[in-house]
Amino acid sequence: MGRYQLFSAVRALLEHLGSDGGLLITLDDLHCADEASMELVAHLVRHPPAGPVLMALAHRPRQLDHNLQDVLNQAVANGRAKRVVAAGISREAALALLPEDMSRVQCDLMLDESDRNPGLLKAYSALRSIPGEHTPIMPRLPLDVLTDTLRDFRALSDLAWQVAGAAAVLGEPFIPADVGYVACVSGEELCSAIDELVREDLLRVDGVTRRLRFSNPLLRAAAYQTAGTGWLFGADGRAAPILAQQGGDPLDLAGYLQYAAVTGDTDSSRILLEAAAETLWTDPGQAATWAATAMGMSRPGPGTGPETLLLGSALMLSGKLSQGMTVLDGLRGEDESHPIHLKATLWRAWALRNLGRPDGADQEIAAALKLTGGQEREQHALLLGARLENALAARAPAELMDTLLAGLTP
Repeated sequence: MGRYQLFSAVRALLEHLGSDGGLLITLDDLHCADEASMELVAHLVRHPPAGPVLMALAHRPRQLDHNLQDVLNQAVANGRAKRVVAAGISREAALALLPEDMSRVQCDLMLDESDRNPGLLKAYSALRSIPGEHTPIMPRLPLDVLTDTLRDFRALSDLAWQVAGAAAVLGEPFIPADVGYVACVSGEELCSAIDELVREDLLRVDGVTRRLRFSNPLLRAAAYQTAGTGWLFGADGRAAPILAQQGGDPLDLAGYLQYAAVTGDTDSSRILLEAAAETLWTDPGQAATWAATAMGMSRPGPGTGPETLLLGSALMLSGKLSQGMTVLDGLRGEDESHPIHLKATLWRAWALRNLGRPDGADQEIAAALKLTGGQEREQHALLLGARLENALAARAPAELMDTLLAGLTP
């Protein structure tokens, strides 16, 4: 049976089913249908079944097959069909999808970014943030959110997947030449892949700058999360010099530079150290990774005092107390009166106390106090204060407390 005969048979069947009280056919996500199904729907729109038969079709306007889109437009113009645009949900209904304890500013950002799309709002609510907002590191989407988001990728070719991954690495907005370099794709293949991504409404083109961006942040997060780990190492390394030339913020660049480590690259090392210092208290684990990478890039062997102090304190704050102490031990033997040594002593004492060794912490501080000899009054006061803090934590005898307090009295 030919395709036209098959379509006519379906039309006759629908007429028969609708002859007894009418028939309503609803098709959701029509833009995801296969080619043959779209041709069938187009045939039924051109040659609607006789009798009380109604078809309700739902689709995304940017992703629908162009031929079927033309057929529907003609049907609307001829009065055989009516187009209904779904009304956006109210602000109150949108806010009800977000956590009650979220700040008003964050809620407004999510409403604007999502255009009050319920699906996006539910995903942002689960993440409690907008993916990629104010952070260079893409968050990992929960499995249910990732699964729903990847539905939009299912029609992509392998080439388009690769270009989407490169676009996710670069950030937004980006130009085709840059994404092609990161993806190792050029010429007609690159143009074809971008056309495919735009056709599937995964990427959109800014009408003024002609730059590209993902249609929503979830798509970028999903593309990044599903890219292979090994491939990402290479892609991040290729993206690093592009972003560095654009003068990006250290936090934005560090996530890429850590995969482009080259011994002697002092500029990249400096950027990584700046980012590590900025994230020391908010993400010490990441700060430790960046500091260690920077020290390996700048030179072989131990780093300078500030670098070593940064790495050691980051390790300690991330819970790796013993490793942090080992790093800070590398500062021993240097100028004991230098402020770096004082800070290292305070960090080592803090780690020892948290390791359940208050006696060791007291010995560290006492040794440093002997070296200062009361000559550096500010350093001496800081050490006495740390020793008092340690004594309080260890519930030392009252006599020792009085002695320490007396030492702090001007």
